[in-house]
Amino acid sequence: MSIEAGTRFGQYEIQSKLGAGGMGEVYLARDSKLGRKVALKILPSHFTDDLTRVRRFEQEARAASALNHPNIITIYEIGESAGFHFIATEFVEGQTIRDHIRASRFTSQNALEVAIQIAGALSDAHKGGIVHRDIKPENIMIRPNGLVKILDFGLAKLTEIDHSNFFSEAETLHNIKTDPGTIVGTTNYMSPEQARGHDVDARSDIFSFGIVLYEMITGRRPFQGATKTDLILAIVSKDPEPISSQCEDAPQDLERIINKSLRKDKSARYQTAADLLLDLQKLKKTIESTGIKKSLETDLSSSEIKTSIFHQPTFKTENSPSVAVLPFNNLNRDEESEFFSEGITEDIISALAKVEGLYVASRGSVFQYKGRQPTVSQVGADLKVSAVVEGSVRRFGNRLRVVAELVNVADGYQIWSEKYDRTMEDIFEIQDDISRSIAEALKVKLMSGRTAMTGISSSRRTGNRSTNIEAHQSYLKGRFYWNRRTWESLRLGIEHFSQAIDKDPIFAMAYVGMADSYNLLGYYHERLPKQAYLKAKSAAMKALEIDDMIAEAHASLGYSILFYDWDWPASQKEYLKAIELNPNYASAHQWYGWYFLRPESSKGGRFDSPRTTDRSALPGYQRASQPEPASCRTFGRS
Repeated sequence: MSIEAGTRFGQYEIQSKLGAGGMGEVYLARDSKLGRKVALKILPSHFTDDLTRVRRFEQEARAASALNHPNIITIYEIGESAGFHFIATEFVEGQTIRDHIRASRFTSQNALEVAIQIAGALSDAHKGGIVHRDIKPENIMIRPNGLVKILDFGLAKLTEIDHSNFFSEAETLHNIKTDPGTIVGTTNYMSPEQARGHDVDARSDIFSFGIVLYEMITGRRPFQGATKTDLILAIVSKDPEPISSQCEDAPQDLERIINKSLRKDKSARYQTAADLLLDLQKLKKTIESTGIKKSLETDLSSSEIKTSIFHQPTFKTENSPSVAVLPFNNLNRDEESEFFSEGITEDIISALAKVEGLYVASRGSVFQYKGRQPTVSQVGADLKVSAVVEGSVRRFGNRLRVVAELVNVADGYQIWSEKYDRTMEDIFEIQDDISRSIAEALKVKLMSGRTAMTGISSSRRTGNRSTNIEAHQSYLKGRFYWNRRTWESLRLGIEHFSQAIDKDPIFAMAYVGMADSYNLLGYYHERLPKQAYLKAKSAAMKALEIDDMIAEAHASLGYSILFYDWDWPASQKEYLKAIELNPNYASAHQWYGWYFLRPESSKGGRFDSPRTTDRSALPGYQRASQPEPASCRTFGRS
C-alpha cells in the first residue's frame, strides 16, 4: 500500500511517507483545520478486518489519548476514511533510541536523563490503567532538544496474540519457531511472562524498559539467541552479562536499577514505574551532588586546595533575597513554541541575575524541574531560595499571553502576579516588567546604568538585544538547541545564531551564541578542536567589537583563548572582566575555575590536574559549584 501526496483522510492531507512497519505505514500530513503537521498512521487491513479486534483497539487507543504527559505522544484522532482506519498523532521530529544506539552508545549521564523521562511517562500511563506492551528503542523518540516521546501507546493491543490458544509453555515455543537465524518483530524486548503467552501488566513494561536501558549503556541487548526459540529461552531462563564487564564507567547503582528491572519473577521487579522513577531520580541527584567533589578529590592532592574549595562560605548569605525562576509552561504544547517559553525563562533569569543583592538560581538548577510539577516548598528546599517564580506562555498568531507569579516559599502565599496580553513585539517590555516587579517585590535595589536589565529601555540598542523580533526569535532557537548539548543540536543552534546575525548584523549576543557553540564542539571533540576554538574566538571578538560591555562575550573569549592560544594571562584578563561586568554569571566563574585546574603543558580539551596551588584560584571554581547545587550543566556535562 502506498498513498500519493495530496490524498485526503478527512481533514488530513498526505504530504509524504515517513516510514512503514508491522503496524502499518506512517505519513506526514497537514491538518487543514488547524494548520499543523501531524503523523498519520494508516493501519493495514489484516489488523482491521476483525471488528472485535478493531473495537478493542479503539477502546484502548481512546484511553491512551486521554493521557496528558510531556513524554507521551499526543493522539489527536482515531478515525476511518475511504475504508482505511487511521490514527492522527503529533508529528515528532528527531531520532529514535535505535538511531542513537546505531551511531554510538549513550553515556551513563545521557542514558539516565532519557531513562527518567521514560519512567515518568510509564508511571503516568500505568496510573491511568494503560500498559504499553511494546517498549523498544524504535518506539522512543528523542527530539533535538532532548525531550523524549514514547510512541504507539494504545497500539500494541491491536497486534496482541489471542493467548487463549496457548495451553503450555512448550506449545508457546512451538508456535514461535522460525527459520534459523531469523529474529523478527519485538521478541527481543518481551518480558518472560509475555514470551510465555501469559497475561501482562505494568511490570512487563518495566522489564522491557530494563532491556532498552541495558542496550543504551552497553550497545547490545542483554538476551541473545540465534532463533526465536533460543532468544525466548534466554529471556525466561538466563541472566544477562553484567554491565560492569562491558562498561566500566557505568555507576553501580544504575546497574542495580537495571538488574532489578530485569528480574525474571515479576514480583521481584519494581512493582510500579513510580518506584523505578524514584530510584533513577535519587541516582541523578547523587551523581550531581557528589560527582564534582569526587573528581576534584581524586585530582587535587593538596589538602590546602581541598580545604579552600570545600570549606569556604557559600556565595549566598542566609538573609539575602533569593529566587528561582521555574521553566515557563508552554501551553501550546508544540516544539515551535517550546523554544519561546524557554527563552522567556532564560531572559528573566539573566535579567534578575544582574540585580544587585539578589541571588538567582541558575538555568541548570531550575530546568531539572521541566515537565514536572514540584511544590514551591520542594524547590525552596532543593535550591535554598526564599521565593519561586512560576509562569506560562501561550501564542495566538502574533498575539502572546504571558502569566507570571511570585510565590513565597515559607508560607506558599502569592507575593505578586500579573497577566500580559500583548503582541510579539512587546516581548521585551513584558520580560522587563516581570523582572522589575519581582525585584521590587523582593525589595532589592536595582543596579543603575546599562548593567541593569530591568532598566533596559534606555539601552535597547546595545548588543544584548535586537530590535528585530525575527532575529530575537532565531537567537532564542539557537540557545534552545545549544542547551541540549549534542552534536546535532549544536549544529542546529549555529544555524539559528547565523540566521539571527543575517537578520541583525549588530546583534552581539548572537555572535556570543556562535562562540559558545563552537567552544562546546571543541570541548566535546565533535569537531577538530583547534578549528572549533578558532571559530569561537572569532565570533566572541566580533561580539566585543559591537559591544565590549557584555560579560558573556568576555567569558567566551577567555575560554577560546585558553584552549586555542594557551595564552594564560590573556584568558585570565577576559574572565576577570566578565566577572566584573556580571558577578552572577555562573559560566564565567566555572570557566575561570578551569583556568586554574588545567596543567600548564596540557594540550587536550578537558581539565585534569591543578595548574597551581594558589589559593586565589579557588573561589572562582567554588563560586561556580556552590550556588548551583542542582546544576549538572555548570560542570560541562551534556
